[in-house]
Amino acid sequence: MTVKSRYQKLNQQLYHSSQEAIRTAQQAHNAVTQAQSSLLPQEIQYAEHKVCEALSYLRQVQDQLQNQDIAPEIRQSLKQEESRLMQEYELF
Repeated sequence: MTVKSRYQKLNQQLYHSSQEAIRTAQQAHNAVTQAQSSLLPQEIQYAEHKVCEALSYLRQVQDQLQNQDIAPEIRQSLKQEESRLMQEYELF
């Protein structure tokens, strides 16, 4: 495997990780919306868990991307999701 193909594979893996982190964050946002509308204790607890899980995963991916050359749009999307999750976390 050449250096170029390794680099491409790494970039592809990082891209997929970042997209998965964004999907996880979006699932957490959906759980919060559901909890806000139902106000059931189980829904609220589930939403809080999803937000914490998504924040952890998102930060893990951001750490992996820290020294990598990846599209600025992806970094920005991750930052925006982190900001939204932090706002939702404060609701709990």
